[in-house]
Amino acid sequence: MTPILFPSLSGDIKDVKSGDIVFVRRKDRWISNAMAWFMSSEWSHTATVYDIGELDIHTVETSDLEMTCGMLGEYLLDSERYTVEVWRIHGADYPEHGLTALRGMLGTLYGYLQLIPFAVRCMLQKWTKFCVRKNIEWASIPAPRNTWVRQGQVCTASAYTYLKASRTPGFMDVDPEAFHTQDLYNDVTTHPGRKLILTSRKV
Repeated sequence: MTPILFPSLSGDIKDVKSGDIVFVRRKDRWISNAMAWFMSSEWSHTATVYDIGELDIHTVETSDLEMTCGMLGEYLLDSERYTVEVWRIHGADYPEHGLTALRGMLGTLYGYLQLIPFAVRCMLQKWTKFCVRKNIEWASIPAPRNTWVRQGQVCTASAYTYLKASRTPGFMDVDPEAFHTQDLYNDVTTHPGRKLILTSRKV
């Protein structure tokens, strides 16, 4: 990929690799701030790096209620609007399986019904400070994977799908559609194999 200078970043964009996890917070959009508040999160969106192209770094992420291909450069070039961090988890046994799983997610749609229990869980955790994830076995709506009820619950599904399919230690038994952005950020930043690749925040 052609090198591009990002003076607002700590880190080198040339170090970004497939499978890296991207955390995003849009500063000037009320819906992004509302989503972050709702999930008690520093971040309103996540994506997973899929491919390093000639002109940009391609990601798998949610957009317009669909899992689609995005561009990391969109976030990195506009530091006035976006706060970004890119992390890597070392230790995957089969990274190529994770990338295959990511490719299979493209085009899948959100399952609207599953957002209801997800919202209930978020609000319980916010209001009571009770960690639902750790104290209750999280039960997703019992429906086959390939139905509109259970597809791409939130943006974190791409990262958890990659980590699970690549058999990364600590993520082999997760339900990719059961967690939100702060769950993922906590899991990534406390993992023994973690590495911060890029950040637009002052370090």
